[in-house]
Amino acid sequence: MQSYRPWNEEDREQLLIYIEEELEPSEIAEMLDRTEGSIAYETHRLIVDGAVNGRCTTATKPSKACSERKEAVEAAAVEFLDRRLGTSSRKGIWDAVLSFQKELKKVKIEQPVAHMRINTDKWIGIAFQGDLHLGNMATNYEQLLIDKELIKNNDNVYLVINGDYCDNYIAGSHTGGAFEALFPPAVQKDMAKDYIEAVKDKVLALVAGCFMKGSKVTMADGQEKNIEDVDVGDMVISEDGLPQRVTKRYSNYHDGKTIKILSDGNNEPLHVTCDHPCLVLKKEDTMLTDGHHIKRYSFIKDNLKKMRADQIEVGDYVCSPIPRSKKGTPSTKFKDYKYDIDIPFLRLAGYWLAEGSYHKYKDNYNSLEFSFGRDDIKHGYIDETIDILKSIGVKCTKRDLGSKNVISVTAKDKELSSMFYELFGEYSDEKFIHPEILAQPPIKLIHLANTFANGDGCTRKQNGTTDVTMTTVSRDLAHGLSFALTKAGVFHSSRQQKRPGTKKDDYQINFGEESLGYIADLLELHKEDRSKTANASKLQKRGKEQRAQKVYDGYMWHRVTKIEEENFKGFVYNVTVNETSQLVVNKRLTLQCHDLWSLKIDDFDLTEYLSKHGNAVYLGSGGDLFLQVGSVEYKIKMRHKYRFNSSDNATHTVKKMFEKEGGFDVGVLAHNHIAAMEECVKEGLDGNLKRIFLRSGSYKTTDRYSSQMGFSDAQSGVPIVLFNPATRDMRGFQDLSEGINYLKYLNKG
Repeated sequence: MQSYRPWNEEDREQLLIYIEEELEPSEIAEMLDRTEGSIAYETHRLIVDGAVNGRCTTATKPSKACSERKEAVEAAAVEFLDRRLGTSSRKGIWDAVLSFQKELKKVKIEQPVAHMRINTDKWIGIAFQGDLHLGNMATNYEQLLIDKELIKNNDNVYLVINGDYCDNYIAGSHTGGAFEALFPPAVQKDMAKDYIEAVKDKVLALVAGCFMKGSKVTMADGQEKNIEDVDVGDMVISEDGLPQRVTKRYSNYHDGKTIKILSDGNNEPLHVTCDHPCLVLKKEDTMLTDGHHIKRYSFIKDNLKKMRADQIEVGDYVCSPIPRSKKGTPSTKFKDYKYDIDIPFLRLAGYWLAEGSYHKYKDNYNSLEFSFGRDDIKHGYIDETIDILKSIGVKCTKRDLGSKNVISVTAKDKELSSMFYELFGEYSDEKFIHPEILAQPPIKLIHLANTFANGDGCTRKQNGTTDVTMTTVSRDLAHGLSFALTKAGVFHSSRQQKRPGTKKDDYQINFGEESLGYIADLLELHKEDRSKTANASKLQKRGKEQRAQKVYDGYMWHRVTKIEEENFKGFVYNVTVNETSQLVVNKRLTLQCHDLWSLKIDDFDLTEYLSKHGNAVYLGSGGDLFLQVGSVEYKIKMRHKYRFNSSDNATHTVKKMFEKEGGFDVGVLAHNHIAAMEECVKEGLDGNLKRIFLRSGSYKTTDRYSSQMGFSDAQSGVPIVLFNPATRDMRGFQDLSEGINYLKYLNKG
């Protein structure tokens, strides 16, 4: 996570140059070492301020998923409004209302309960800000910036913001209200975004999770997504290999040790928090009584045990499910193209993915080219390619480029070329396998992998065994091939390595002699049964005895080879899916945590900004935070406002909240612009214990309207509560600076 630094004139000038060059936001962010969110909002600000001077006419766009959700809500809203304004008929009004509410529920991010853990042996402090009222004439901006620096620059200090970030007064809100605002609401929102950007590493995310940013989740269509990009509604591969829908997503601030679990078959470690639950087959459960030989039939799902990541040992086994499709036969047609996705087509695709390119004219794809080595003649790969092209009615030419030691086969067919472009991409490092292809039966995918290995595979014999390594410079293509092999039940390993002399990486997929024998059996058995429309699952069953215990009971079993500990400070992520509590991350089956809080991102909203860039979520009107600090759990209840206010006793309403809505250790309210704190012993369901009742003040000390209404000046204040990680002990301070100084004293020893 990039640390925040203020924008200066040199940065802005460089940003303007990149905007003029029409670079993508992600490229600009990498060059300037900033987040894409920071680039987007600074670009927007430059456009609003006129600094772009016509050099850029469009601001950076929100993500495709966010845009699609926004369009769905707007479409439903437009339909609802159109029907509401109709004068002649009310037909369909209820359906329109229900449709609108359904779309709104999809983007709802409010949740009432959150669980969070901060792994530390130090006292921590949580500062409670409220009622910032950014944009108002009377707001004490000097004190706000002083408090921001205190929170930002001191260790073990975190922040909760309790509502009213912006002032948002507009004409008509009350008499004279618009005259109290220095800026219109849109600019106020930008101010709030800048403020949150500055303290984003301190804002508590009121959610929980377990996976490091960048962990790869296997989607139902065979593609991969970083876990932080998985969204509610996405379909992922679950424990039984079937697709399931994501219902929630989470993030959580973690400061402590994490575990990296490396296993055979995958060079990407599973990187999780120490307490993350995993499914593991213990090594002692796989051995015969002699302690040396493996019990093959111990490799079944029922023998998996749930345990913390830090309890896994080298020699244990983790597993990944073999992907399966739900009922129904995948289509052999793609859009309006005339060519069928059958075995000859996929064998041709395998050769092209290994050896192919396009001939283009003015961005039109006119023909496919296959470039074989001269040695491929004796293996029959060139003849097979020509035979397949002729069988589907495509004219082709063969040329011997003698000086390059290359045999070229060119297929002149615009429709086939365009179809390949959509299904398999372009350029060696950008090729991929489309989900429509990965949805095909396993036996078809074996044929694609077979011909890719013919083209870009290397056979090696060593110590009396034979293995094959397939190599590509495209990560997406490597993942697609790996998914295809996994779906077919072929055990393999993958790794990534630097290609000497270039900036590109090589992605290698390797399978050994047992897997080679299984592939050969599958292809031979399918050849025998082809006239009877062979059933792939039956073929796999017939070939199962050719496999070792690495593929069994619908899973691939991976022996843990190395475990590393790493200190990590930042946000971690997780998701929940329907009907199961397990998903595939970095190609390994893992459990999720259920004591978590839902997070879903929407477009251009302050709470969305907190979620996406400040890694916090929206409490709505209020909620409960169960905060575990070290070994002690504290319950903090927060609301922006509540009933039973008393002008004589500012904390009276907080104590009433304790009585009416259940006990807590710390209760926090804002709204009334009154700074107050009371510590007392109060009876609750957990006993007669010390409680802290507090109200955060406001940076909006007074304005003309409040004076006219008879209110006294508000109090600027940021209360802070210190929490002991070893025993239940809380200490409250009304003054932020005083509390931070005492926190330093407590942690000195």
